[in-house]
Amino acid sequence: MAKKESDEGEVRCPLAGLFEAFCGKASGAGEFVQHLRNARVELLLAVRGLIDRKIEKLRSKSSPPPKARKIEVKEAE
Repeated sequence: MAKKESDEGEVRCPLAGLFEAFCGKASGAGEFVQHLRNARVELLLAVRGLIDRKIEKLRSKSSPPPKARKIEVKEAE
């Protein structure tokens, strides 16, 4: 997703701008605005899920693999 730089120099997400534009023009359409807010929450939760998965992957790589251990095998009688 491309980032858009505003006039003030702050970097903004284009999807966030789209949601804000829709919500601002939809006065009186409470159900529509509520759906957009719910969609925004779901989008953020999806991104958080990706980030959480990547963090877990990085953590599992940083821990050393379990060491091999010697197992004594007895012959069957």
